[in-house]
Amino acid sequence: MPTADSQRAARGILVLAVVLAMLVLKSTIASTQPSRPPLFSTRAQAVWEDPNFQKHSPVEVRSPDGKVVVTFPPYGNQQPPFVRVEAQVVSLDLDGNVQPYILWAPDSSAFLITVSEGGANGLYSTKLVSFHDQRVATVPLTENVRQAYLAYRQKQGIVCSWPEDPNIFGIRWMSGSSRALIAAQTISHSVCDSFGTFRAYEIGVPSGKIIKIYDQILAKRVFWSDLGVILRGADDGCIRNPRSCRVRR
Repeated sequence: MPTADSQRAARGILVLAVVLAMLVLKSTIASTQPSRPPLFSTRAQAVWEDPNFQKHSPVEVRSPDGKVVVTFPPYGNQQPPFVRVEAQVVSLDLDGNVQPYILWAPDSSAFLITVSEGGANGLYSTKLVSFHDQRVATVPLTENVRQAYLAYRQKQGIVCSWPEDPNIFGIRWMSGSSRALIAAQTISHSVCDSFGTFRAYEIGVPSGKIIKIYDQILAKRVFWSDLGVILRGADDGCIRNPRSCRVRR
C-alpha cells in the first residue's frame, strides 16, 4: 500500500501538473487573441502596445533605415521620449506622453508623433520630428489644421458646452515624405455636437500649409484603408444633417 508520504507527493505532482497545464492554456489563448484594432491610423505604430512598454520597460523604435532610434521611457515614467541620431541625444518636447504613436516618413527623414495628454479619448496632438545634418527639430506642424477645423465647426454651428480643442491625428505620409495627411476630430465628449466626427487635411511638410481638405465622407472613401476604427466609425449622418447630432442644452 502507498504510504502517506507517497500519497502527498502524488497529490503535489498532480497539482503541479494542473497548474502547468493552466499556464500553457493561458499562454496559448493570449497568443491567439487578436491585437487591438488600430485606433486612428493603420500605418502608425502604437508604441504603448509594445510588450516591453506594458512591462514598464523602455521601448526603442528605429527608423526604416536604422540610423535613428527613438527611446520611450517605461510606462508611468513622466520623462519625455528622446531621439538618438549618431552621437546626438535630444529629448522631445511634447504636449503629453500617454498612448504614443509614431509614424515614420518613408525616407527616414522625419516622423510624426501623436500623443494624448489624458487617455484613450484624448486630447491628442501631433508634432513633426525631423532630422537634418544630425540636427533634431520638433515642429508643431498642425496649428493650421487646428485653426481650420475650429473655423469649420464655427461655420457649421457645431459647439461644445465648454471649449474643447479637436484631437489631431497623424494618419499617413503622402508624396514620399513631402506631405502628410492629418485628421482633426471633435473629441468624443457628449457635451459636443457631432462628437467623434472629423475632417482630413493634406498638408505640406515641414510648412504645415494646408494643400487639400477632405470632408469625413470623402476621407473615408479615399483613405479607408489608412483610417483606424474611431475614424471609420464616425457618424456620417452628422455630416449629412448636422442638426440631427446637436446636443440638447
